[in-house]
Amino acid sequence: TTAEQGQTAALVAFLQGNAALLRPNGLAMFPHGQGEPSGIWVYWNALMIEGLFENGFADVALDLLKRVLGVQTATLLANGWFPPAYHEDERRGRGDRASLEGIVPSYLIARLWGIVSHPNVTVRILPNFTWGSPIRLVVQGITIERSASGTRITLADGTIQQINAGEGYTIHLGQSQDNSVDPKPITDQETTADAAHDEAQP
Repeated sequence: TTAEQGQTAALVAFLQGNAALLRPNGLAMFPHGQGEPSGIWVYWNALMIEGLFENGFADVALDLLKRVLGVQTATLLANGWFPPAYHEDERRGRGDRASLEGIVPSYLIARLWGIVSHPNVTVRILPNFTWGSPIRLVVQGITIERSASGTRITLADGTIQQINAGEGYTIHLGQSQDNSVDPKPITDQETTADAAHDEAQP
């Protein structure tokens, strides 16, 4: 509704203008410097990122995701394991070692790359690619390479499909090796329906 859209926009404006909460490594649990033990907790940041993306604030969602991935990657490279939370500003973790709570969900990263996978059914390439830098993802035996210039799909049998920038496609996964790419571009209505389908899943 219009009221909900207004509330979301107000929340986004508040977060973007609040440096005590929006820190270099993500969204802090408590305002920085106010005496409370704070930190960057991936679970809550992931919920916020997904909500921002689904409500049309893809640029804000991407910025927040890249902040969290930055500290997560640096901490993993330095220590070889994931902590449950991260420092707001410094490239280091907080809490016990080797915790799955400190990992950004892979489906969320793929979603912001414009790739939606339904296991053994379809892999959907959404029209918009806003990540900025080229990406490469292997999902269900299919290699997907995306950049601002378009998308390159390599199927399990070696078949290559080139998709123009701004176009989306659906790859149907059959029982045989004859995986195929739907020749009809995905529409905005189909993209919305796909998101609703995801939300309806248990």
